Amino acid sequence: MRRWIFIAIVAAIVALFFADRVNRQQVNRMLVNAAGGKPPMNDVTFVFPLIPHPTPSPTPVPVYPGSIAYEKNVTLRYEDLGSGYWQTHAFNMVDGEQTPPGDDWEGQFRFKFNPPDDPMHPGHSVVAIAGARSKMAFANLGLKNFYSVQSLAGVHWLVPSAGETPAVWNLAPGDVVAMRIETDLTAPIKPAASGSATGSAGLGPTIKVQKLTYAKLFIRMLSQDKVQFDYVFRVDGSPVFPRPHGG
Repeated sequence: MRRWIFIAIVAAIVALFFADRVNRQQVNRMLVNAAGGKPPMNDVTFVFPLIPHPTPSPTPVPVYPGSIAYEKNVTLRYEDLGSGYWQTHAFNMVDGEQTPPGDDWEGQFRFKFNPPDDPMHPGHSVVAIAGARSKMAFANLGLKNFYSVQSLAGVHWLVPSAGETPAVWNLAPGDVVAMRIETDLTAPIKPAASGSATGSAGLGPTIKVQKLTYAKLFIRMLSQDKVQFDYVFRVDGSPVFPRPHGG
């Protein structure tokens, strides 16, 4: 009789153990690990149902898919160039930060402020980086709902005059700026051994990158001291921008 009571208790505990949602998830993870050639218990942790344990937080849904880089409330400070001209450091949308001094070529754009009587780019503007690895084109889409701009396929891109840095100027808070980025980069691949024959001759292998990508900026704030903006950068070359999750 005691034997059957013991068996019943063990069976109840087992049933209760695997009735717990967390434990069922762990069993599924064990199967996934085994199918992938990993140790079955890798990152697997069971819990005892009769002991209180926190419910795992649900995995948040990404704001955008992995093919889109984005940041909100980016702030860049102006530096005085003299004679009423100001500019920020170059900004790199891939890294989501301004470039270090001397590495401006790694950025895609910067903000400038020119005097209102400047003959080419009066007021606040977004300009390309001289000598950058990417060729930029811009378009000021004006005061629009940022997330309603879901395609840049039909945008009329600004064609700059000879010797002029492509730019959109006379910007105001609330403006949406479209960006077209052509990257045509040939760079040497660092040899594995610095003393190798190819490395010393300077004729080592190179990597060539040719890519067309699109981005859009939302101008939040403009002042003589700083600028603040959001951006969405489509790194896979598509001109289509879906609305963000929850937006």
